[in-house]
Amino acid sequence: MRRFGHKALVILGAVLFVIGSLQIVPMDSQKVFTMAFSFLGGMLVGSMGTQQKKQIPKTAALITLTILFCSMSMIVNKQIHLPDIPVLGKAWNYFTIASVLAVFILYNSDFSRLPKGLKDFMKKYGEISYSTYLFHEIFVALSVLFILKFKVVGFTKLLITFPITLVGTYYFAC
Repeated sequence: MRRFGHKALVILGAVLFVIGSLQIVPMDSQKVFTMAFSFLGGMLVGSMGTQQKKQIPKTAALITLTILFCSMSMIVNKQIHLPDIPVLGKAWNYFTIASVLAVFILYNSDFSRLPKGLKDFMKKYGEISYSTYLFHEIFVALSVLFILKFKVVGFTKLLITFPITLVGTYYFAC
C-alpha cells in the first residue's frame, strides 16, 4: 500500500465489489467480495488518519453524525427507501459507507472534552477491539468444531459456545 497509496485501497475495493456484484467468481455467496470495501474503507480511514492534519469542526461533525445515524435508523425502520442507484441502492452498502464515514469523522474531530473515564475506555477498547473481534471469531469456530466433533445437540450447544467464546476472547484479546 505504501507504494500505491490510498488509491490502491479504493481501486481494490471497487474491483472486488464489481467481482461480487457481477458474480464473476462462482460461489454460493458473493458477500466476501461485495463487502470487502468495508474492510478496505477501515484501512483507508486508518491510513488517512495518520496523515490527516486538519480537524473537522465539532459542530459539523455532530450534525453529520446525527444525519448518518438517523438516516440508517430510518432505512432500517422502512421510513425512507434508498434510490435505485448502484452501490448506495442497497441498505448494507449504505450502512457500510456511512459507518466508514462516521469513523473518519470521529477520527478527525476534536472531542477532547469527553469525560476522562469515557476517553480512557474508548482508547483502551480502540486498541483491543480488532484483536477482540479476531479472537472472538476463533473461539466461535473452535466451539463449532467441538460441537460437530462430539455431535452436541440442543441447548447444550449454546452452553458450550457462550462460555468458550466469552472466556477465550476475554483472556486472549485483553
